[in-house]
This record gives sequence, structure tokens and C-alpha cells, in this order.
Amino acid sequence: MGIEIEIKLLCEDEKVLDEVFRSPEVTPYLVSPPVAKTLHAYYLDTPDLRLAGERIAYRVRKEGPQWVAAVKTGKVRTPEGLYVRGEWEREIPRPEADLGVFQDTEIAGRLGELIGGEPLVVLFEIRVIRTLGLLKYPDGTEIELVADRGEILCRDRRAPILEVELELKAGERPRLAALSKALQAVFPLVPGTGSKYARGLALYMETADKENFPFADACFQLLED
Repeated sequence: MGIEIEIKLLCEDEKVLDEVFRSPEVTPYLVSPPVAKTLHAYYLDTPDLRLAGERIAYRVRKEGPQWVAAVKTGKVRTPEGLYVRGEWEREIPRPEADLGVFQDTEIAGRLGELIGGEPLVVLFEIRVIRTLGLLKYPDGTEIELVADRGEILCRDRRAPILEVELELKAGERPRLAALSKALQAVFPLVPGTGSKYARGLALYMETADKENFPFADACFQLLED
């Protein structure tokens, strides 16, 4: 199992997403110039949202020419303001709902129990242009700096995405928290608690018949967190 440790920072000015990579808090530690790529993701669940009810997200995303499936568990906030959650990823040949690729992981049994023979349906999709760079510090700490601009699409609804993500790839957590504070001191960035998944789920729930969801209360708790 992979462990994702990150901080999300929201902004309202798209220009900030480029300026962050040129800031003195970042440029001395960039391993190479940042690169941009297009990501197109679909989030799936059973029609009655069994995965969401257990704080599990299932995503199929195109990253360049490659499709990647991912399962993520509910996040936990640390005293430093970081968010930690379990994450499993597998490359797949095509954008199909196939949880069989996770059979060798610790989450496989739980997925089987929750889904059973239920079909998986697309709840919403996310399209972003992602700019990313890797920062490496003298103590060996590595942080991936990501700037996303795009939108969440669910039925006839749209929600914009303008955010910076900092993910710890190696080293100590305090370095990640310190970088977040430094960037907030220079740019109009605000810590965000809601993931793209939670925001997309909120759009989906706006038009869904909640009476048909036995897991609705758990989903609302996920959105509040």
C-alpha cells in the first residue's frame, strides 16, 4: 500500500499557479523545469454509493497515453495540518471498471465485500491541466509541487479547479508543512480540506435522489470533512 501525504492550497487567481514555480521558496530546490500534462479522470461507484459510504474513492484516469486506476481511502488530518490516506494505483489498458487489478492489494477483500455483484457507474469526471515539479532539499526530503487548473463535470453542473498540491515523496513531514506556510505567506493561497473527489460527489448529490441511498449520511459526513 502506498501512503499519500499532502497539503492542498486553493486560489482564485490562475496567474498564481504559474508564479508559485518562480518563487524563491521553490526555484532553489527544483530538480528540473516544471512540466505540464493533461489529466482526464472518471470517478466510479455503485449506484447506491457503497464505496463513498465507506470513505473509499475509485478513479480511472488518463495520464498522457496511459490509463491508471486508483483506490484511495479516507484521509486523516495530522497535527501539522497534513492529510494522510491509503492509496493503491495500477496501470490499465483501457478505461474500464475493473477492480480485479487490485486483487493483490490489502484493499481487495474490502472492495469485494462492499461491491459484490453490483455494477459500477460513472458519478462525475474531472479534466485538468497539471503543472508539476519535484523539489529536493539538502536533507533528502522530496516534495512534488502540483498546480491544477480545470473543472469537475457532473451532468449539467460544472465546478472550477484552481489549486496547488504539495505531496511528500520522501523525507520528513515538517518540511512539507513549512513549505505550505511559506507559500501562503507570499501568495493568496488558502488551505483546502475538500478533495476533488468530495467536490465532485457534492455535485452528484445535488441532483441525486438521496432517499435511494442507504449510505447518504456517511456521504454527507465525507463532504463535511
